[in-house]
Amino acid sequence: MAPIKTNNSFASYFDFFSKTGKDAVSPVSPPPVEASGGNINGVTPGNGYKYHVFTGNGNFVVTQGGVVEILLVGGGGPSGTTINNSNVGTCAGGGGGGVVHAPVYTIGSGTHPIVIGDPAPQPITPGTNRGEDSTFVDANGPTTITALGGGEGNSYNRNSGDGYPGGSGGGGGYPGKPGGTAQQPTQNPGISGLLQYGNAGGRAYYPEGGDYMTGGGGGSGAVGQPGNGPGAPAPGTAGAGGAGQSFSGFPGALPGFGPLPSAWKTAVAPQGYFAGGGGGGRELSPPTQPGGVGGGGPAGSSATAGVTNTGGGGGGINSPPSGPSGPVGSKGGSGIVVIRYQT
Repeated sequence: MAPIKTNNSFASYFDFFSKTGKDAVSPVSPPPVEASGGNINGVTPGNGYKYHVFTGNGNFVVTQGGVVEILLVGGGGPSGTTINNSNVGTCAGGGGGGVVHAPVYTIGSGTHPIVIGDPAPQPITPGTNRGEDSTFVDANGPTTITALGGGEGNSYNRNSGDGYPGGSGGGGGYPGKPGGTAQQPTQNPGISGLLQYGNAGGRAYYPEGGDYMTGGGGGSGAVGQPGNGPGAPAPGTAGAGGAGQSFSGFPGALPGFGPLPSAWKTAVAPQGYFAGGGGGGRELSPPTQPGGVGGGGPAGSSATAGVTNTGGGGGGINSPPSGPSGPVGSKGGSGIVVIRYQT
């Protein structure tokens, strides 16, 4: 799904003065932004920008306003959870968190609260439905920008079997149900200048005679792949997680991101991927299905969480009919907020 684009309005700065008896207007550069906040507080990696990285709740404190760029990622959705211990425990992939990118955003002086969507610790219990939202509050509005948590993947015989909606949708479950819808592209109405990313989860496939294959969770950059069936990329597989969206200004290999763990740097990669979907599980003789690039967890014999601070969806669970019964899904990776501005 293409990102929703809206017009952006931002401040221009001019110096008015009198010259040779006539009024004239001469553009001048705005004063640089001055701010603090984040566990990486104003690192300058040498590319002409200063970065503030929030991996947990905090405040972006601006003493000199101006134009900033904001990347806001919601927490990834959990993979499905079987609610009846007698059921086969095959679970779909969780959807990646919704992503909001504000390439040009004018911020004024003040204290601007940030909340990072950090999913509850495992085990995930039935009824979670989606990951946790990340928010940025412009205190001068006040205006709240929200990146939604990813939708939960479904499982065997739980409710309707459809994947749950979220920033990106969770994968579909038994018996051959569709994935959840993406809600991020229509989030934050009335706020200009935002690009918003989220995609649907993949449909499950349930052939006659069993061996059903769940869908992969949607990613911020691509839909979750379906289980083997019409439109599936390969025979005999569950759906892989959808890829995350790439943001070249926020690469994992950026110098100065040293405090972030190597798993985060690998998941985000030099291209700056965030919020990949989790891979879907399969009932019989399952191969492992990968999560989407950008932190999505792979499916396996046990649950694999999305990568912390990427917004990646939780990986699904493979299970033969003989067991294990009633497994719990994996949580999605927590979200992140990164703010940068020119030095």
